Amino acid sequence: MALITRVSRLFQSDLHAVLDRIEEPEALLRQAVREMQEALDRDAHQAKLLKREQAQLVVRQADLKRSLAEIEEN
Repeated sequence: MALITRVSRLFQSDLHAVLDRIEEPEALLRQAVREMQEALDRDAHQAKLLKREQAQLVVRQADLKRSLAEIEEN
């Protein structure tokens, strides 16, 4: 079984080496940069949404504390 795995990995690495030679490195780099920028944009958007949600939760927490204080006074 180990021999089959090794041979499979050897063929796979050879295939990857051939593909690396066929593809344009500059095009691959540009694509990688685009993908990273998209990931950064998604993360920035997610961070903005989370900050907005956090602000809403802080307001809600203050409201609940105020309500609790009013209940405790009565």
